[in-house]
Amino acid sequence: MSKDKDVILNDEIRAAEVRCVGDDGTQYGIITRKEALAKADELGLDLVLIAPDAKPPVCKIMNYGKFKYQQEKKLKEARKNQKIIEIKEIKLSVKIAANDVNYKIKHAREFLEEGKHVRFRVFLKGREMSNPEIGEQVLESLWPMLEDIAEREKNAKA
Repeated sequence: MSKDKDVILNDEIRAAEVRCVGDDGTQYGIITRKEALAKADELGLDLVLIAPDAKPPVCKIMNYGKFKYQQEKKLKEARKNQKIIEIKEIKLSVKIAANDVNYKIKHAREFLEEGKHVRFRVFLKGREMSNPEIGEQVLESLWPMLEDIAEREKNAKA
């Protein structure tokens, strides 16, 4: 097989007869593999198997190098246009002091102004784990300080 494991080209095609289609949409009909290869060779193009499960298999005469290049170009363009969301996580504890909360909120506001997403996480230690509602209360107390600048995606969960 070729480098791309999913594409079968030219001499790798094993079917005796194939339905052949030209690069410009010309229908050559059902012809032998040798005839299809000869036609592709005559045009200076590749014979590419595009529907191996069909009866008979469908092949297309095309410039495979150019086709592959255009596919890669489309993928690169799609990757370039996608927006990467950066998530900043701010860790808190149940016993956090008011001035520490204000400091963390200040940082969260800075991140939000930069267009980043912010996730708050409350860590519970020891006996605190038996009451996860306390952690939820801490998270709920933060929201009024951020609701003017942020949108809430998820509610606090235990």
